[in-house]
Amino acid sequence: MLIAHAIKAIKDNLPKNSIALDLCAAPGGKSTLLDQELPPESLIIANEIIPKRAHILRENVLRWGSHRIRVTNNHPAEIGRLESTFQFILVDAPCSGEGMFRKDEVARTEWTIESGALCSARQSEILEDIWPALAPGGYLLYSTCTFDRLENLDAWENLDAEVINLKLPESWGVEKIGRPNQFGYQCFPDRVKGEGFFFTLLKKPGSSEETGSSALSIQNKQVLPWLSPEIQTTAFGDKLFGSLAMFDSPEMRKVKQLNYLLRETPLAVKKGNDWKPETPLAWSESLPLSLPEFELTRDEALEYLHGQDIRNDFGVRGYVVLTYRAVRLGFGKQVNGRVNNLYAKSFRLRKSPNELKGLPLPW
Repeated sequence: MLIAHAIKAIKDNLPKNSIALDLCAAPGGKSTLLDQELPPESLIIANEIIPKRAHILRENVLRWGSHRIRVTNNHPAEIGRLESTFQFILVDAPCSGEGMFRKDEVARTEWTIESGALCSARQSEILEDIWPALAPGGYLLYSTCTFDRLENLDAWENLDAEVINLKLPESWGVEKIGRPNQFGYQCFPDRVKGEGFFFTLLKKPGSSEETGSSALSIQNKQVLPWLSPEIQTTAFGDKLFGSLAMFDSPEMRKVKQLNYLLRETPLAVKKGNDWKPETPLAWSESLPLSLPEFELTRDEALEYLHGQDIRNDFGVRGYVVLTYRAVRLGFGKQVNGRVNNLYAKSFRLRKSPNELKGLPLPW
């Protein structure tokens, strides 16, 4: 809620075609929030330095279904070398976790007197590494889950930044802390419905300008009967990826240097002479498809998500989109009175439909 409020406060000051960075993005909730709040022409780089967490981030971004979130696995210093590239950066920094003491026993047992100083040094290093990548006039939102001044206010004191004053409703119970030129907003668990969250919004000196990015008029080179020509595609070996627009600008050419785990939405994989649709394409509802959609019953949906074929004949032949309560689940292929299951194995439910009977689905 607070991050969304801060973004809304400066949203109109951002170029419509901004490039945003979620630096410490796993497991992905903040990246999906940026996708909801930033202008629709924006591109979002979701980065995570820890490989295992980066793969979790990739899976969650795929499930979210946005064609404009890219997932990378880079050190902040590597991204920092891309000078003046991003118009908005979110740094939800690793911290000592004091703000989680009430609900997380592990956070209490792991905390030491020295941990705050160690975290503060690491946070300062992260911010100083990434600051060059923020464009003049751009904004950086810094947050932690601690009450420690070393980690909250002191971590960014060496940055040449203007602190943005935000108007927060008094009913929220969030307290403004610090000095006139070095302040932030702290949640205390006895005053808010939540834990010990801290954040501050910084602005880099200079003026924000349009990036000059423009959509390339590239025709879909892989014209598949079920894939809309609006989708711009890129082929890598036997896999096809794409999005609604590819951009060309000095900034976009710079971010291509990053180590990507997810550059664009997986569209299809080649099997012999045929292109088989990939499950994440079904989840990305902003990418138009020319395939019939069929609603499954709850039992059929559980069977499908578990990897079973569907014993049903929808009266068509070939690839179909399967839905439950109007939500796209994935693809199938209708043949001879059944629908062959094309749901990606890596995403399938581990429990059988019988084990899940009586349990509610999440939508």
